Amino acid sequence: VPTLTIMYGLCGQPSGAEVIGDSLLRPFVRPPYRSRMTIPWKQTAASCEGTNEAIRAMAARGVPLLAGTDSPAPGATYGASLHGEMALLVRSGLTPTQALVAATSAPARAFGLDDRGRIAPGRRADLLLVEGDPTSDIRNTRRIVRVWKRGVEAQRVRYGE
Repeated sequence: VPTLTIMYGLCGQPSGAEVIGDSLLRPFVRPPYRSRMTIPWKQTAASCEGTNEAIRAMAARGVPLLAGTDSPAPGATYGASLHGEMALLVRSGLTPTQALVAATSAPARAFGLDDRGRIAPGRRADLLLVEGDPTSDIRNTRRIVRVWKRGVEAQRVRYGE
């Protein structure tokens, strides 16, 4: 779990402001958590290239990569930051499909959660319907149309601006 949300912050490229500034995500983040997204980082690495190289090398060797954000760490929040993390995985060299796997089936497999992580009969039906194709542009995961948890449609809560 590379937690690129944290790593990029440490190398001077924090992503929290971009995530919380996205009009597709911001209204769904509770206001107290929004301010944590722009907390300044103390830069401790000169470059993110070593992180990018490590991600590419692990992916090339078939190492299972999991998407995680260390929420509620500075620069991260629950839910919304995962969209940013997937974008950072793609920026680091993964394909959008590999980033989706890192956020879905790979964690299910790694944690032995056999009832989730893929769409199939008898599985726990936690699903997002999005507008657009996230396998061609990972940012389309932010274009959420509907949500299901355990097969029941859930209403997203808007917190306004």
